[in-house]
Amino acid sequence: MQNDDTPLIPDAASLEERLDTRHLRAEGGMEPFDADEVYGERCPDDDSPPTDLCSTVATRHEGLIAESGGEALGSTDDARLVGVGAVIEVMQHGAFSVNGVGLECRPFPLSFSLREVEGVWKVAAGAAQACEVADLLVAVANDAVAVVSLESNSYLDEEWRTQQPSLIAAELGVPCRVHPLGSWASGTYGLGEELVLMDRDQLPRLLDDTLSPYELTLIDLPSDATPEQLDELALVLGTTGFDEPLLNRLEGSEVWFSGHDDCYVLLETRDPALPAAVLARLLALLAGTALGELTKAPTSRVPEPGSWLAERLIATAPHWIGVLGGVSEELVTIELAALPEPWRLGVPFPKRADLTATLDVRHGTWRIASAGWSNP
Repeated sequence: MQNDDTPLIPDAASLEERLDTRHLRAEGGMEPFDADEVYGERCPDDDSPPTDLCSTVATRHEGLIAESGGEALGSTDDARLVGVGAVIEVMQHGAFSVNGVGLECRPFPLSFSLREVEGVWKVAAGAAQACEVADLLVAVANDAVAVVSLESNSYLDEEWRTQQPSLIAAELGVPCRVHPLGSWASGTYGLGEELVLMDRDQLPRLLDDTLSPYELTLIDLPSDATPEQLDELALVLGTTGFDEPLLNRLEGSEVWFSGHDDCYVLLETRDPALPAAVLARLLALLAGTALGELTKAPTSRVPEPGSWLAERLIATAPHWIGVLGGVSEELVTIELAALPEPWRLGVPFPKRADLTATLDVRHGTWRIASAGWSNP
């Protein structure tokens, strides 16, 4: 900690002011956890008894503070944050809740696929709406973001076609700069007739609850990009093949995003941390959706798993599918299976899960463990 007024080891007064310790007064409040599992030091196939224990001493919005113990009662000289991320709000009408698979409308699975091509990370994932991952894009983007194409049924003109993105931005009060491309671009897949540039911090404002785009393409770029550079950008976007790395043909861009049916996510990034952040967000969205359906609350606040969990999954296999297991107000379990190739709609669910990721709702922690279920 950098502030001299804040003790390195919090005292009682600072804990009472900043942290929630009410669970310590409840029966069983000092429930012990396997420290190696919580801190990401235990391999998924390690079923040996725990040797180090830890207990929750306080929780706050962005995580959980734990106290490590020794082999038995343990010492109390080590306090650190458990590997959880930020707390997010999951809306009842998110991607996992409004989409289904097949005529039976089976629950839409979590899917994630990652590959590296010439120093660029390409991700295919689901299910997420653009607004559900916008903050992750903003965190790695340049100063400006360009809306390359946008299709939505929420803002239609007199001929029942989607309004131009610039008109939608104006109606939502989002400051932007418009670069016309002309009619040549309208027939090119993934391009509209204009590029709409805005400050990256305005992106969440554009993607508010009223827009719901079923097609959206975004790319970041320097805020001082010239008209000639924007024309070059449009040319690259319109001529790059689907399997080709787009960012390698552009200078100054860090992330490209394409969302389809308000559900499927495709992105490229130079930032190696973004894929794990997306996977962690998907796990939190699926768990939050399950809690919302259980409690019937309009929103559910859930913590994202720390980067260690998503990074471990990615290190284990590049392609994953996940479905809900047990769901209660205390625990949400997501069954995860590694796939030989990216998941596609219509591919049967796996017969067996490899791992489980479990959200402990009361303590705000995530755990990962080996699984042993069969999908009938």
